[in-house]
Amino acid sequence: MPFWGCVSNRALYKKYGKYLEKDMPISIYWINYWSKDIVDNMGINKIWKIEKENPLVLFRNGILSIKDIAIDANREDEIKLIDELREQLF
Repeated sequence: MPFWGCVSNRALYKKYGKYLEKDMPISIYWINYWSKDIVDNMGINKIWKIEKENPLVLFRNGILSIKDIAIDANREDEIKLIDELREQLF
């Protein structure tokens, strides 16, 4: 069974209304943990591509972080980043 975890906030939860659908994450958050099953289903090449294209994104040992500090849900540019990364991965 896939295992998943994230560091999110209330604003992002309200935006998407849930975190998982059919044992798969529906979005990306500040820090994400994805088991091998989830990474395999998502496609490691997509993850490596966003890591290469975004200097703050780091993927190591199943943990994907998209910034070195927490996402500020009140900043339009940070929400836009999440939306763009979400489109690339899902």
